[in-house]
Amino acid sequence: MKKIGFLMVIIFLIYIIQYDIRYGTLIPVKAVPVSTQTTKSPSPVKAKTTAPYIRVKVKAGDTVLSIVEQLTQDSVPVSIDKVITDFKALNKGMSPENIQIGKEYKFPVYKKT
Repeated sequence: MKKIGFLMVIIFLIYIIQYDIRYGTLIPVKAVPVSTQTTKSPSPVKAKTTAPYIRVKVKAGDTVLSIVEQLTQDSVPVSIDKVITDFKALNKGMSPENIQIGKEYKFPVYKKT
């Protein structure tokens, strides 16, 4: 009788481990701040860009990066972070992820160096 009970416990543990690995039943742990003190950070300074731009109407399937690549007719000669920063500066802080089909936005134009 003890052997059957032990075997049942082992089978149950194997099933629990298999289920946990497959479906991920563990609850994700959120980071807790070390300090509860809050410090006031200076107000964010709006980024200014000197990059020339072109107004483009967004079509279905367009992304900021794909439009900038079309404007330069090749790969973009600057980092993606720079493209995002310039796009936000030209469009009053508009996030590149929130562009809408049919609307016009200012897109930075970069020259190959």
